[in-house]
Order: sequence, then C-alpha cells, then structure tokens
Amino acid sequence: MMAVLAMLFIALFAVLSLGFYSSITTSVATSANGRHQAQARLAAESGMAFMKYELANLNIPGGTSPDQLFATIYSQLGTALNGTSNMGSATVEMNDTQDTMTIPGGNAWISMDDGGGQFKATIQSLQNGEQLRVKVMGQVNGVSAENGAQLDYA
Repeated sequence: MMAVLAMLFIALFAVLSLGFYSSITTSVATSANGRHQAQARLAAESGMAFMKYELANLNIPGGTSPDQLFATIYSQLGTALNGTSNMGSATVEMNDTQDTMTIPGGNAWISMDDGGGQFKATIQSLQNGEQLRVKVMGQVNGVSAENGAQLDYA
C-alpha cells in the first residue's frame, strides 16, 4: 500500500513539475517578446530623433515655391544621407507619385547598434508639400514596433 502511495506522489510531482516547466517556458518567451517590442519602440523613437536632426539641418531657400518644397527636401536629404555610414549602400528613395520618400529605400534599415536595433522612415508630402508627415518604424531581431512613431511638420 505504501509503495502505491509513493508511486502516486511521484507521478503527481512529475506532472506538477512538467506544468511548472511549461509555465516558465511560456513566461520566458512572453518576456523576450515584450523586451524586443520595447526595444523596437525605442529604435523608432531614436529614428525619429535622427529624422528631426536631419530635417532641422535642411537649408530651404526662402523663395522656394510650395510645389517645389518636397523635391527640394528630397534633394537635400539625399545629399546629406546617401553614401554615409548610416545608410551604407542604400539611398533615399522617392515613390512614383513623388509624394512619399523612404529612408533608406527598398528593404534596407538603418542599424543603430550591435543589439540589433534598426529603423526605417517614410516622409509623406501633405498640403502640396507645405506639411510633412514623418513615420518611423523600429525593429529589433525581426520584431517590429506595433505603431512606431509619427510626427507632422508644417
């Protein structure tokens, strides 16, 4: 009788330990995803700070017509960024309708550090180029920020 009870307790403890193992494994995976999500959000915010800096350093001539503003911004950002170590071989790209540019273009991302943080920005022309919508997405190890960061500039 004692041997049967001992075997039941051993079986019960084995089942409990498997349950705890499963619970811990799930918690570790959830925690890692949450950490990557937070790091991706930080990458997006860092990318927005980078874009603010680049946009603040543009030198748009005072007499530039509204319909030429976005083309001028594209040209100056291309001059400032293309060929830099941040962009590598990627470039600033304009879409076919000439109302959105992507930094960097294509499938490239700007790497931030050795931790795998990267960001990508799009700048959209609004109100005939007199307003810009800057969206920055961040990612870490393939996990992207859910919403990224967005600012409108007039």
